[in-house]
Amino acid sequence: MVVGTLVPVAVRAQAGPAPGPDMILSPAMRQAAIDSVLRRVQEEYVFPRVADSMVRHVRTRERAHAYDAVTSARALADSLTRDLRSVSHDLHLQVGYSAAELPPDVPTTQLLRPPPPNLLPQFVAAGGPTNFGFERAERLQGNIGYLEIRDFPFPRTVARDVIAAAMTFLTHTDALIIDVRRSSGGDPGVIAELLSYLLPGDSVLVNRIVWRAASFTDEMWTSARVPGPRYSKTKPVVVVTSGRSFSGAEAIAYHLQARKRATIVGESTAGAAHPNPPRRATAHFFVNVASGQSIDAVTNGDWEGKGVQPDIAVAAGDALSRATVEALRGIIAGVPEGPRRQQLENLLRLLTQGR
Repeated sequence: MVVGTLVPVAVRAQAGPAPGPDMILSPAMRQAAIDSVLRRVQEEYVFPRVADSMVRHVRTRERAHAYDAVTSARALADSLTRDLRSVSHDLHLQVGYSAAELPPDVPTTQLLRPPPPNLLPQFVAAGGPTNFGFERAERLQGNIGYLEIRDFPFPRTVARDVIAAAMTFLTHTDALIIDVRRSSGGDPGVIAELLSYLLPGDSVLVNRIVWRAASFTDEMWTSARVPGPRYSKTKPVVVVTSGRSFSGAEAIAYHLQARKRATIVGESTAGAAHPNPPRRATAHFFVNVASGQSIDAVTNGDWEGKGVQPDIAVAAGDALSRATVEALRGIIAGVPEGPRRQQLENLLRLLTQGR
């Protein structure tokens, strides 16, 4: 799950600003970048012992002159990313370079707060061309709803109307498939808004984010009121995953699975749970450092390092067809004998021929 940004007018949950032209580093600039990146890791990484191990590893590499020949800013960022990940195995952790000078960090206590109203038009302009990550809403055979979600690194406030429109279109379907196979995640608020349509209850605590440096906890709640119709809590929901499903995409699957609200079909997901706001290291280097821990309110755990395990494991390319079968079975279980049930059973036989 990713939050925050170094550039407020850019997308909140992206890894940081576009790098721009490369920079040639002097030895002093290289050393300053290494020292500053390690300082941010030491101060903010969610698990202090892992942070210590990462710092020791990079310092050992320094003493072995591993970075002495590195003069490219991009190459240094890539090298530090590889070396830090080799210890932490944290897929969120990334060192980045920006040709433009980086602004100050957003305070930890403000990372999940709505952006100020004066910035909303810029977020709308950034998210509009991708429909804020909500790629497709369709009605499939058997009256199954299909919602494909790509990346959604935009504030809840600007994505709310798109979510409401999608769920309004899908409200009369008899089952719902949510496809996050090509999603690398996004804003936790968008997750909470989507789950508001799927989970029972007026307002449900979904997740806590415990920030290390600030000794501060954020809570992710569903909304008591949403602008669109809630999806019936008795209708089947299936989430389709792949090994590429990352961060916030995994969160959708994990939180629904934990509440027994969805069946997960596909591949084990990437295993990146910790929120990782980009933090300024120098004027031109930043580090996406996992500075908080996501804790699901039901499991008291998360999917870091292990991914979300599917209830039905199939290759990503076959997952949608299998999810359709599972959705049909769920619908049939609630339909009494009659023409409608016979129609659904015929469709199910057609889809499962040769299995």
